[in-house]
Amino acid sequence: MGGIGFNSANQNHANLVRWIDGSYKQVTPIALINNLRLIEVTRRLHKANLFGPDTLYAGHYADPTTGTIYIGFKELKEEITKNISTEVNKVEGIKVKFFSACFTLKELEDFQNKILIELKESLKEVPITYIATCIFKNSLIVGVRELKTKYTDAISNFLGRDAPVIFEKGSFEPLSKTSRYRPSLLGGIQIWTTKGNSTLGFRAVHNNGDVGFVMTGHAGWVGTQVFQPNSGVNNLVGSITVNPQGWRRSDAAFVRLVDRSLINISYITP
Repeated sequence: MGGIGFNSANQNHANLVRWIDGSYKQVTPIALINNLRLIEVTRRLHKANLFGPDTLYAGHYADPTTGTIYIGFKELKEEITKNISTEVNKVEGIKVKFFSACFTLKELEDFQNKILIELKESLKEVPITYIATCIFKNSLIVGVRELKTKYTDAISNFLGRDAPVIFEKGSFEPLSKTSRYRPSLLGGIQIWTTKGNSTLGFRAVHNNGDVGFVMTGHAGWVGTQVFQPNSGVNNLVGSITVNPQGWRRSDAAFVRLVDRSLINISYITP
């Protein structure tokens, strides 16, 4: 539906994150605080049911570095924006900006579903590799293995020439869970502790600023070293720094990296 504005940074920008417009921004303590505040704002807005179908909602995205949530509508109506501003103002340090969009989120999702339904019929000869809704650009992003005119025309003719589609050349390479991943670790790959093999869960940043990832809690304890994909001095990637004992809400532990460049930081909110 909506999300934070950070994408993965590459190996040359290890201490930065990439904003959705392609620029790089520093992760600061206030950005981490704003991230939590923006999650709370999103929760409040959905709970107040301020994005109903009658509002012509076009989605939202957020920038933790400035503490701003951007919310789009096909029609900007004062009674709607006023109610939203009231809710946002209840969370300290967060600002709201509204933007006008050509398509609602529902319309973008309908375009996406139409392509997915027809992949085995009208578009079965088009090598589509991925489809995503981009709220920032109020468009669909369609990845095609080869950017040939016959492929892009087939999709445009099928959806209609006015459909908001951005084409990209993109493909997915087969990955092995047990391969050694450098310079960037990612979720789903094999890691190892003295208790055996485990799986890297997802990338994360501790609220103290430590960069790392979340893994299964019962695979180690505080101080346990973590390797990828298996044991060996050159395979050490971090150690467990958070693994609460006793009653807990999840079987999870936080691993702090020995080198923060091993992970491309990415944030996502509900």
